[in-house]
Amino acid sequence: MMKKYRLLKPLPGCPSGRIFKQDLGGDYFHSMTDEEAIHSNFKMYVFTKYEVEGNPDFFEEFDGENFHAKLYNPNDINEYKLVDTGIPNVLFEKISKLLDDESTNYSLSPFTLIELDNISWVVVHKDSRKIDKKYKITIEKI
Repeated sequence: MMKKYRLLKPLPGCPSGRIFKQDLGGDYFHSMTDEEAIHSNFKMYVFTKYEVEGNPDFFEEFDGENFHAKLYNPNDINEYKLVDTGIPNVLFEKISKLLDDESTNYSLSPFTLIELDNISWVVVHKDSRKIDKKYKITIEKI
């Protein structure tokens, strides 16, 4: 299994929190979607295994199994650290998709409320261009 590391400090064109994946040669590359590569200002980085694994000030190993919440620096909105919620990533993604259903006029608010051991979504129902109902749905690690 290839390792993943998370960037702890921003680099030019690469904000903190970005994931670097290991390639078959053992080096690490800045992982981004095709959309990000085409339309964003992200820079492609490649680092050697030694540069990533031997530099704990800039990189931390990332398991990718659990959803990690962004804890923002109040003095710099571009800086954040990721905190493990203990809630599986697949569960977070599936619930997010189920809650955002255009065919029923239900949609997620743009914000997900995150605490260290639970995640909440605000779901709204739109009727004739106005929001007539709001719901808060929470999953919690127990």
